[in-house]
Amino acid sequence: MNATGGTTNYSAIFEGGNVGVNTTAPAAGLDVATDLATRYSAFTAANGNNNNISIGASSFIRITGPTAPFVISGIAGGVDGKVLTLFNGTTQQITIDDESANSTAANRIWTFNSTGDIVILGKGVVKMIYSAADSRWIVISSTTSPSSSSTGIYYRQKYADETITNSTTLQNDNELSVPIAANDSMIIEGYLHISSNNTTSGFKCAFTIPTGAQMDITVQGTSSNTDDYEDDILTVSGTRCQQDYCVGQTTWVDQPMFIRGIVKTGSTAGNIQFQWASVNAAGAGKTTTVKAMSWVRGMLIRQ
Repeated sequence: MNATGGTTNYSAIFEGGNVGVNTTAPAAGLDVATDLATRYSAFTAANGNNNNISIGASSFIRITGPTAPFVISGIAGGVDGKVLTLFNGTTQQITIDDESANSTAANRIWTFNSTGDIVILGKGVVKMIYSAADSRWIVISSTTSPSSSSTGIYYRQKYADETITNSTTLQNDNELSVPIAANDSMIIEGYLHISSNNTTSGFKCAFTIPTGAQMDITVQGTSSNTDDYEDDILTVSGTRCQQDYCVGQTTWVDQPMFIRGIVKTGSTAGNIQFQWASVNAAGAGKTTTVKAMSWVRGMLIRQ
C-alpha cells in the first residue's frame, strides 16, 4: 500500500507482504525509512515499593515523584515483544527487583544480573522487552549501580544549590549518595563547594554506610579562624567530623572541601550517603549551602 497526500492514515490489516514507511520497496514486515518517535508518558511512583505498576499503552515512561529510594517489582500490561524504556526523572535511585513475589507472576522482571536486583541511579535508564512465552519482562540494558561482579566508576553531581537555614542537625544531601553492593570495596572521592551568608554557622559533615560496613574517609577544608587546611578522618557511620570548618571565617562566602577514602561492605548492600549541617545555629536567616557542581565519585575495586 502506497498512501500519499493525507494527514491522517487510519488502521488497516495487511494479509501477507511487507509494509513500508517512506519506501516503496519494503524489505521486512515493517520497513521504516525515516525517523521514529515514541513520545513519553509520565508515571508518578511512590517512595518504597511500587508493585504491578500500570503504564498504559506507552513505550517510553518518565518516572517522577519519589523523594527517597524506591523499588519497582513488576509492570502490568506486558504484550509479546513490547519494548519499554523507563527513565528515572528523579534524583533518587530505583531498585529493579528480580523475580519479586511482590508482583503478579506475569508482571515480574528478569534482570539477568549476577547479583539479582539492579539499581538505577537518578537520571538513569533501564530498557526491557516482554516475553509472552516466559510471562516476564526481560532487561535488555541499563545504567546500573556497581555489582560485586564488575568494576566501574560512579559519579553523583549536584545540579542545584542546596541550602539549610539555622540548622545544626545532620541531614542527607539530596544528591550526593553512591550505592554499593554487598561484599564490595569502593574508593570514595569528592569535591564540595560550600558557602554561607554569615561568619558564624560553619560547616560539619559525615557519611552513613550500610550496616556492617567499614569506612576510612578523610575530609579536608579550611579550619576555624584561619586560612589553614585541616584534615579529619571519618570512621563511624553517621558521626560528624571533629573539625569545625569555616567558623569565624570572614571570607568564607565560597570555600572548597575535598573528600577521599574507602568503604568496604559486609553482607549488607546500601548507600554511601553524604550528610552535612551548620556547626552553630547562628540565628534566623543564617544559611549554609552546598552548591551546584559539587560531586562525589565511587570507584569499585576488587576485594
